[in-house]
Amino acid sequence: MNKVLLRPLFRNAYLKKSEKKLDVKKFNVGGFSKVEKRNLLLTPITSALLQARKMRGEGELGALARAFGKGIQGLPQTQLAIREIEQREEEESYKKFEDQIKQMMLHGAGNRDIAIKWILEAEGLENESDANYICYNLGLSYDKKYLG
Repeated sequence: MNKVLLRPLFRNAYLKKSEKKLDVKKFNVGGFSKVEKRNLLLTPITSALLQARKMRGEGELGALARAFGKGIQGLPQTQLAIREIEQREEEESYKKFEDQIKQMMLHGAGNRDIAIKWILEAEGLENESDANYICYNLGLSYDKKYLG
């Protein structure tokens, strides 16, 4: 249903028929997508293959294998760099979330649960039952349960 409602013609017809406000889900901006991660991981291999040179007395397949091996050597460093960046982003998002909770409590939320409820209402996520989607929108890691 959501894919169909992305098309303006169907969305307009649905809105006219149902006379309801259509909730449009926001998507988090930032971080690496699966395609970006794959491309970053393939960068050292691609670079080595593009710079490959056939040495005297070496076959083309041998030159290809040597270049591929050289590219594979850079893979662990790239993986570590990606993981460090993602970890830093997760920590910043968690800190931002905790700061929002503190702000809500300063503005009158009696406890942490009420503060989180206010944050979810402000983000338009109060009726969302999928904790992973909520974490996605708030930029939080899925493996931790921040929401109580």
